[in-house]
Amino acid sequence: MTPTKLTPAQLKDHELIKIHKSLLIKKLEQEDVTLKSKNYILRYYDMVINTDNIRNYYNRHINIFLSALINNQLDKIANSF
Repeated sequence: MTPTKLTPAQLKDHELIKIHKSLLIKKLEQEDVTLKSKNYILRYYDMVINTDNIRNYYNRHINIFLSALINNQLDKIANSF
């Protein structure tokens, strides 16, 4: 497998995902979510959030994002620019 170079935009999207996920983890810890539920939410996050759609959700309040993620309603809060 050859290493691929990321464009600056792709690199920024990876950084956005890392920042957004760390914020989500902090929110889950504040809410005293069980470890099993936390792992389930984070696995689901990894399945649905990627570099193609992170900008649709990045500027949403974390409470709104978490609620939409859990209820499988991310399409309702996506920014469509």
